Amino acid sequence: MDEKQNISMSSPGFAFRLWGGQEIVRVTDNNDEDWLPENNAWCIKYSHSYSSIHIIYLSDTVAGQTYDDAVVYKLFDARNNRLLRTHILFGNEETIPTSASLAMLPLSQHLNVACTYYDYEDDEGRVVNRRSTNGGFDWRTPASISSAVNVEQGDVSNTAATVPDNKFRIHYVWTRESEISQLQTEGDVYYEYKEYNVADGSEEPPVDARQLSFTGTAMLPSVAASGPYVFAVWEDEGRIYLRRNSNYGTGGWDVAVQVSPNIPGSWAEKPCVAACSPFVYVVWEQHLSYGNYSAPTVYLRRSTDNGVSWQPAMPVGFYANGIERNYPPYQFTPSLCVSGSKVYAVWQDRISWGEYSVVAKRSVNNGETWSDPVVIGGQEPAGGEPEMNPSCSAEGDVLYVVWADRSDGDSEIYYGKLDAWPSATGEGAQGYGNGLALPIEVKVINGYGPAPVRIHLKIKESASLKAEIYDTAGRLVGVLADGLFTAGAHELIWDGTGQHGEQVNDGVYFVNLSTGKGAASAKILVLK
Repeated sequence: MDEKQNISMSSPGFAFRLWGGQEIVRVTDNNDEDWLPENNAWCIKYSHSYSSIHIIYLSDTVAGQTYDDAVVYKLFDARNNRLLRTHILFGNEETIPTSASLAMLPLSQHLNVACTYYDYEDDEGRVVNRRSTNGGFDWRTPASISSAVNVEQGDVSNTAATVPDNKFRIHYVWTRESEISQLQTEGDVYYEYKEYNVADGSEEPPVDARQLSFTGTAMLPSVAASGPYVFAVWEDEGRIYLRRNSNYGTGGWDVAVQVSPNIPGSWAEKPCVAACSPFVYVVWEQHLSYGNYSAPTVYLRRSTDNGVSWQPAMPVGFYANGIERNYPPYQFTPSLCVSGSKVYAVWQDRISWGEYSVVAKRSVNNGETWSDPVVIGGQEPAGGEPEMNPSCSAEGDVLYVVWADRSDGDSEIYYGKLDAWPSATGEGAQGYGNGLALPIEVKVINGYGPAPVRIHLKIKESASLKAEIYDTAGRLVGVLADGLFTAGAHELIWDGTGQHGEQVNDGVYFVNLSTGKGAASAKILVLK
């Protein structure tokens, strides 16, 4: 990396706009593309000690200079949105960055940016990092993450956490891809940490990378750390998996566990993990089936014992009230952040037909209940381009969000601050504290021998409902109901026959219930 690629400047921030009392700051202003990675890497951090906002993004053009791609860092004064510094951290004629992630050690001036890039000269991909020890004003020379080669178009995520003896570690996860033919590549998730001294910023010798997945189909990893625990999540063929280390990243890792639910006709992708011991949170896109099409909804799963056990997955993206809709949710790229007992989730959302924005929810009690949704940023006109790939950071009751926006015709970067929240009480409340807030509640009473299966369901409001039976391979067995149901309790009966009246074989089946506002699934056991 050529050190002369750095730019340092001090100037007023771009004009900001106000929407609903929220402060929105335009970070970029050029005619080329600026964007954020879609793998839920953190791209914004707020420093309370220095009242500063730290943002990274990828860009084609910075300060009049054109790049194939570059990773750009910007430092803002949070008190007046003044732009203090701009640095080009990665990017030159020989390298093209593909992903980046920002980590910050709490209550310090230590920042770390990790980047995956492809090197045309060496014909291989690498993971590299740069550090600042003075709050982003200056950055050290880029350094490679040991063993992190052949990442091709891989993604990276990193986080910072303290360890004993006045030290801290930067934890990295990334996807390493290898080409097995001209038409096929394999990818797996790897982990590594680097250790530094808090007092002087000196660096310990790196450790060898550890492979976390072994399927060849893993992608889009995310990492979090709290106390001695490190958590890595990733997507693998429509499911979300998590592995845990309980010794600051040193030594062995627990066996991977699947955190996404098995819902017939559904798949999961783009996970993000956050932790504040003993609580761990994972969000992702869960693509649910609505008859002839599918739509993504943001799901959440929580552990209250540092990942030893997990509560059921919850569709935190469903709205009980607040934003009304007469169609399924359409939500993308969720991101999480934690500040003590307060948990924040943000995502890109279709808030009305053809209109998109960034939406946020928060919990003030470790994910027990969640507020109604809050729209952040501008509402795109019908047919407009969506606001994309939000990333968040929080300090107490204040949430900071960065996203890419195409309202001006090209992709620009904005960040917003939100400090007014609806309560998590009433019908809008959602979470583990008042049960899974699905629009549909379902309970199956299995029938044995000649007795039929009875499916008890409760709908919170009148809606068109479709009830379908699937086998374990995801094949449709039959349709029990397809029509308007009034709010309240109902019972469906399945006599164990398929679409053509044939008796099904003994085994496990699923009933999938869907409305325009949500879905639910339950297991059925057939024993004749």
